[in-house]
Order: sequence, then C-alpha cells, then structure tokens
Amino acid sequence: MKSRPFIELRFGPKWKYISTVRTFIQNFLAITLENQIKADKISMAVSELVENAVKYSNQEDTFIRLEQKLDGTAIEVAVYNHTEESQANKLKEFMVELEKFPALEGYMEMMRRSANAPEGKSQLGLARIRYEAEAQLNIAYENNVMKVRAAFKL
Repeated sequence: MKSRPFIELRFGPKWKYISTVRTFIQNFLAITLENQIKADKISMAVSELVENAVKYSNQEDTFIRLEQKLDGTAIEVAVYNHTEESQANKLKEFMVELEKFPALEGYMEMMRRSANAPEGKSQLGLARIRYEAEAQLNIAYENNVMKVRAAFKL
C-alpha cells in the first residue's frame, strides 16, 4: 500500500530536542487523528525512538519521517541516526530477544531487568513502544545509518 509523507524533521541529536519533538508530534496528531489515545501513544513512541537516536548517535544528523497510509489504516514512523555497526548489532540482538516474548511479557521482563540496570541502560523504550503503543518494530542498518521503524494500526 502506498504512503504519503506526513512529517519530516531533521535535527542534531541533542537531549533538549526530545521533549520539543514529542510536543510537536503530539500537537500535530491531535488535530490530524480522531483518536486522541492513539495520537498520544504514537507521540510517546516517537519520543522513545528519538531518545534512542540521541543516545546512540555518533554524528550531528537525526531524521524522522512520519507517514500515513493513503487508505488511512496505519501510520509509520521511521527514525534514522548515524551510529557504529556494533551499536546497531546490539539493538538487533535485543529485538530478536524481545520478540521471543508476547508484547506484555516482554515489557514486564524489561521492567524487571531495568530495576537492576545502570541508569540510562534499561532498554525499556522499545518494549514500551511494542506493548503500550501496539507497534510493529523493525530495525535496519546500512551505510552507518540505523533506521528504527514503528508501524501503528489506526
């Protein structure tokens, strides 16, 4: 199914931008989608994805693309950032492990693990997106750029 560009944002990976991006996406979706709960969930997911991109970027270029399917049945968000291949491989391995669990069980497992993890290393964000926002996640890495995609049914 074809998509149409909805929003594209490009910025340097700075922590102070995370809340601004979330607020922008949340406000935009609040006037675009009829379902406010879904808009809030997508905004939360974008915030988590941007936080990961900022945390693991090694260059000044983070890119977000949000698209809505032409038939209005889904929204797809992709966040791109430059990173080392080793970081991308760790994330892919984490996703393989996370996907062994149903969404709720994976989220609960990551919450248990985060209780003992060093600050900033909980890895709870992707499990949260998968469970709370009911998103399908996909990770790709090519030419030193990681792309994390989240698809949301409307």
